[in-house]
Amino acid sequence: PLIWAGGLLTISVLPANASISVTGPVSFSGRLDAERCPPGTYKVAVSGVGYVPQTESITLAAGQSYQRDFHLVVDSQVLAAALTHAQAALSSGDTDSAIRLSNQVLSLDSSSTPAHKVLAEASFRKGDFQSFENNARLTIQGGQSVTIPLMHVGNFSRNSADPIEATISSEAIAFACSPGTKCKIPETVNYKTMGVPAVITDPSGTRMM
Repeated sequence: PLIWAGGLLTISVLPANASISVTGPVSFSGRLDAERCPPGTYKVAVSGVGYVPQTESITLAAGQSYQRDFHLVVDSQVLAAALTHAQAALSSGDTDSAIRLSNQVLSLDSSSTPAHKVLAEASFRKGDFQSFENNARLTIQGGQSVTIPLMHVGNFSRNSADPIEATISSEAIAFACSPGTKCKIPETVNYKTMGVPAVITDPSGTRMM
């Protein structure tokens, strides 16, 4: 009977959507599972968006079974740059880009409190109150606060309203006039002074937090 004179090569990587490239006596792309390969030296390169790429040389002998499992590490510089761009997009009013970039950060680091903060504030501006509630909760649990724009009705008889900002933290809701405006508003509502738990609703009365 004929006997295979090469070796068997198994290559995997996490995250699963990362790319694998194998070059040598023969070339492959993608995950290898006990792939028959001629003996020789192979170069394995694995990479993924937002991750530090890795390369490794493998020498495969006849009759050898070789397995290598790669675990890519998040590129901290890519993560920091994406977060900075997300925060800048939110500040400039580009909520779509802020949402896209903050989601990109969270796909690499799901525990990023600053990214949850950007996503919460951008989602509120887009009217996505479910996303706002989820990400505001994670932001506050992470020790930060969220700031959202509101309108304060100061005089019902004149039907006037002033743009204000509400900053929600784990202890209180602090109110401030929007930059460049004048208004008369309470400065802070401390949860401890309230007779009932604080509940925030959207304009339709739907509970948000």
